[in-house]
Amino acid sequence: MGADRAYAFATAAVRRPGGGEFVRLMSQKFGLCVTVLTGEEEAAAALYGALGEGDGLVIDLGGASTEVAVRLSERTVYSHSLNVGAVVLKDKFGTDKSALAAYIAQKTQEYGNIPPASRRFAVGGTACSLAACALGLTEYSSVLVHGSRLTAAAVLSIAEETAAMPPEQVAARYPVDARRAEILSVGARLMHGVMQKAGADSVVVSESDNLEGFALMLGSGVVSAVPLVFTD
Repeated sequence: MGADRAYAFATAAVRRPGGGEFVRLMSQKFGLCVTVLTGEEEAAAALYGALGEGDGLVIDLGGASTEVAVRLSERTVYSHSLNVGAVVLKDKFGTDKSALAAYIAQKTQEYGNIPPASRRFAVGGTACSLAACALGLTEYSSVLVHGSRLTAAAVLSIAEETAAMPPEQVAARYPVDARRAEILSVGARLMHGVMQKAGADSVVVSESDNLEGFALMLGSGVVSAVPLVFTD
């Protein structure tokens, strides 16, 4: 691909206990020095990925954490990483909808007062999958998903519809793979709760996320990392 160096970063799953072993193995086996982002750095990466240098609010819902960050007048005025994600919730609550809803309502209070923003975005696999479902796609399309608007009402509808479906039925009904199908309803329920807390009745979905954001942060010196340099 013409690259002369490679960078690696990790997020919430590797911040959890035992993540240090993954970092060690990546260094030992591949020579990669993995930069483990803090919750605030992960939120910043989502901001840069979705907004570049622009203003707005970004929700980044992942498997092990969910970040909300707000930039206004070219300054980050709010950033919080919640140690709750779609995979974590699925493992914790399974199909218990009542317990899940109560837990989400409780945990999202940790965000406190989120400053309002006129531009509101969501990034990550859950957001993109929900957008594809809301658009009624039979096959996933990055072109159609990127920049599409996802409403809180649509997210809640998907959460309710898929809650009673086995994963194979979800995968047959929506353009998601088997692994995503297992956590789609839980992820939708969490997304709806975070959108409510942020006062967002809708968000624009961006396929440009913390991957692109990390690259921009490296380029601008916001974060530092040790690359693996390729030699002939």
